[in-house]
Amino acid sequence: MKRLLSLLVTGSLLVTPVLAVQTDVEASFPAVREPAAFADVANGSWYTNAAGLCYVTGLLNGTGNGNFSPSRSVTIGEAAALAARIHHILNGGDGTLPEAPETWGQIVLTRADGTSAGFHQNSDTGFWLDEKNIQLCFHVDESWKAAEGQTVTLTLNGTDYSGTLTERGDGSFAFQLSNATRDYENYTADLWDALWRPAPGDWSRNTAYYLETVLHTGPDQINGLGITATRLDFVKLLSLVSGDLLEPINDITDFPDATEETKDVVLPFYQAGILTGTDDYGTFRASGTLSRAEMATMAARLIRPELRQEFSLKTVDDSRYTLTALDLKGGKAEGSWSTSSLLPVTYEDHWAMYRADGSWYTPEAGTAFLDANEDGLVMMETADGTYAVVDSTKDWAAVPFTPNWSCKLLGEGLFLSQASYGADPILHDRTGASIATLTGGGHWDVLSDGLAPCLDESARLYGFVNTKGEWVIAPQYIEVKSFRDGYAIVKQEGGWGVIDTTGKQVIPCSQPWLEHRGGPYFDSDAGQWLTADGSAVPAAASSYNGQNITLTGDYFPCGTYYLDRNFQPVTPQIFDWTGPVDKNGQAFVGLDGATYRITLK
Repeated sequence: MKRLLSLLVTGSLLVTPVLAVQTDVEASFPAVREPAAFADVANGSWYTNAAGLCYVTGLLNGTGNGNFSPSRSVTIGEAAALAARIHHILNGGDGTLPEAPETWGQIVLTRADGTSAGFHQNSDTGFWLDEKNIQLCFHVDESWKAAEGQTVTLTLNGTDYSGTLTERGDGSFAFQLSNATRDYENYTADLWDALWRPAPGDWSRNTAYYLETVLHTGPDQINGLGITATRLDFVKLLSLVSGDLLEPINDITDFPDATEETKDVVLPFYQAGILTGTDDYGTFRASGTLSRAEMATMAARLIRPELRQEFSLKTVDDSRYTLTALDLKGGKAEGSWSTSSLLPVTYEDHWAMYRADGSWYTPEAGTAFLDANEDGLVMMETADGTYAVVDSTKDWAAVPFTPNWSCKLLGEGLFLSQASYGADPILHDRTGASIATLTGGGHWDVLSDGLAPCLDESARLYGFVNTKGEWVIAPQYIEVKSFRDGYAIVKQEGGWGVIDTTGKQVIPCSQPWLEHRGGPYFDSDAGQWLTADGSAVPAAASSYNGQNITLTGDYFPCGTYYLDRNFQPVTPQIFDWTGPVDKNGQAFVGLDGATYRITLK
């Protein structure tokens, strides 16, 4: 399925024009209701005025209980509804979108006796393609068995198509078009349209109808209105409705993470002062989750030119890093598998491992690389189907161990092996010596910090056990996740929280949802960052939407660039891939197809 907006930019040439005179835009959005004092919108915050303006002009409502929920993420449907509202008002409407006709998105099956059943989207229907036909599968009650083989009518978007029903043997029926040669093209178009259009009663139906019929986005794009919107999704939507309202006030010609896909649509919003980026360097973070505060701020700056920002961007100091080219002897760096000191390299008929000190390890023919860890251990599968481990810190010494039916690296110089399926796993140190036979119900494959999650079968609660199978943290949690960087996410009746390796709750179990972003950092359901060690959250963290943080030193990778512990860029966003950073600030990176060792300062 295609995400909404994947082709919106190309469709913008067909959009109904917005009002041409920028000075008229403020008059188009007068206050239509009294201001509201939202309990969760602090005076003087960067989004305070925008939230208030979008509320009094009727563009946005609160979220209930006197709240605005500025950190809450936004769905594509919500973002599209706001953009459609703005467009409607700019073109003389009042922001109330027209109702979609009853037949728009209609899917109704009618048999000869007049009995009919209605279906909408894919909640009640299934479909598949073969080489000649689209067949539509219906789940209907037993009374429809009598209609098998008889002529029935399928109504799509108000158009009737005759066909027959065939029982599929699983309680469902397939509709087969009677006159496929004559009606197939129209039937196909109507069917796809109907399947992607929201059902009557769906809150996003009128928005989808407006997008398709007024903004000409096309039915292929009206899908996923319930998906969380990205920052790029909303800017694309605003580009459809902004017309000539983007008068440049800033001399900005680029931004750090600009791509061929994003630059043309995003740059005008920087130049117009509607976007300023998520840091001093103007990083856009296209795939970052869109919050209500961000959405309100962009919309407010569009309809009130006096709120737009005049600014210039800082440039990344190139003196903060150096690159050293690596000779990989014609091989391809597998950057996604790299550690801070080890880089797998593949060739046409074999693979090898490059170490940061310049040494190489080339395994025997027929050996397949499986995994490598920051502790320097490398796991592979040999030609005879057994597992092997080598220690890169000991001149690539083989690590002997038995049994050898399975193997898993754990980190911290530890790994597991098993003699057979279901057998108790053996815990080994980096020499291969057996430390313990792990018995009981511990989830040993995620053993970390010496602790593994374990379910108490009688209480049906989780705790954590050590490698002797002894309870270290008593079973008291409904759900748990494994330890990482000294912390584990746990759940009690009040919600999710975080414990340390002693079992102390360092973040109370009161959050609807938590994600461990690495180190002491956790991201809550409201988009709020929390720390488990009591440290302050860097200001830039609130807008960080990159990959999970690997904190082995003072820097961490973020896809195409590196950030420091204050979440500020230390390199431009120029790299093909970025590897984890060691304690000395060094890592492997890819740039324009070549491989380098980077040193961050």
